[in-house]
Amino acid sequence: MTRVLEVSEVKPTERLLGLLFLMGFFVSLELVFQHRVSEQSIYIIAVIVGFILSMRILTELSARQIHLLRGERVFLDPLNEGGEVRVRVRIVNDGWIPLLKASITDQYPNMFHLVSGANGVDAIIPSKGSVEFTYTVKPVMGMHRFRGVEIIVSDPFKIFNYRAILSIREEYVRVKPKPVMIPRRIRVPAASRFLGLGKIHVKGIGQEFYSIREYYPGDDYRFIEWKAFARSRRLYVKEFEKEASLSIILVLYANRDSIRGRIGSTVFEYMARTATGIARNMLDRGDWVELLLVGSEILSSGYSRGRIHFYDIVNTISSFNWKPAEDIDLGRVLIEESKRIPRRTKNYYVVFTTTMDKRMAELFIGRAYLLRRRRHSIIVVQAIPELFEEKALRATGEIVYSAPLIERIMEVRNIALFLRKHGIITINVGPDDMLNQTIYVLERYRAIPV
Repeated sequence: MTRVLEVSEVKPTERLLGLLFLMGFFVSLELVFQHRVSEQSIYIIAVIVGFILSMRILTELSARQIHLLRGERVFLDPLNEGGEVRVRVRIVNDGWIPLLKASITDQYPNMFHLVSGANGVDAIIPSKGSVEFTYTVKPVMGMHRFRGVEIIVSDPFKIFNYRAILSIREEYVRVKPKPVMIPRRIRVPAASRFLGLGKIHVKGIGQEFYSIREYYPGDDYRFIEWKAFARSRRLYVKEFEKEASLSIILVLYANRDSIRGRIGSTVFEYMARTATGIARNMLDRGDWVELLLVGSEILSSGYSRGRIHFYDIVNTISSFNWKPAEDIDLGRVLIEESKRIPRRTKNYYVVFTTTMDKRMAELFIGRAYLLRRRRHSIIVVQAIPELFEEKALRATGEIVYSAPLIERIMEVRNIALFLRKHGIITINVGPDDMLNQTIYVLERYRAIPV
């Protein structure tokens, strides 16, 4: 449905001001040299004034047609990060009066990049007719708003104009992130170093034989190993192993440091791509996964497993509104989320964040202590924003600063040591090793008995 968001009054343009100036200039010349205004000049002035009034009336009539316009916006390509999206805009005039001079501009989101075509057109909109144009943009992940279609209506000589902004149905769009593909050279060595590509194997009643042990009073007699009893005259029972699943909570902390920088190379975009890639890998292996996005509002994908849950995770990230979190106690958010998870098991909280300061680290340690008492584990993936900025500058050929970067890395290293000292696994990452470092840590935890 088309709505009129903003309107303005019919205003004169610079052409009218120039025309009035010339008319006054010639009249003043006659008064100076002839001390009167000739009859011919009066006729000319009357014709010009009538012309101006007719253009004003024509513009007024055209302005009243704005409420009869109907707009349509169609995306010809999927709204995915990294791709190019063709946008087709169509304006339909349902009225009986044509708009003889209309300038139409589709106001796409500021974070989008115009690739080809023009997002506007100057055209005549006939009565019971339409005008359409197509342009191509490169979107950015998250939720974005099209600010509407600006229409400037004027008379054929552009003496007066009238401005309005129409809202079209597709006002808010969600751009899905592009999950990073986990290369085989990273996935296979990390998995084979521990337990392979399957799930966790823990002791319990299952189908796979694990080992035998001595019989203790109370053991189920059905599992007595009689062959071992025949050999040793001592009772033994068989133990089996069963498959279990990891319970992963991926937390994206979107603060100011994570969304600054060059679009396409911000820390948050790297974190989102890495998290979606890891989520796809874990869901394919039968793990339980939840994605928690902490920004100006807290978004959750829900706690589930199965490949179809991957779309919930992608849709959660695509709802990010690019507003940073302000004064949020991240540790308390994790505690509250742990209470809402219906499945009571050991959870692995993988927190993607930028560099913590000492105050935030101390507060986070206090909250993490409560989670660890409940047998949960916390892994902090601490991204260094300066490394991401350096990579973006290197790509554009700019001079890279080195001395401040080294000092910053030393500060981050001290924060990581402080967190590890209090039992929180912390890894410092940049744009090139965020994925493989996180995969390595998760595969190591997969080998720990639950």
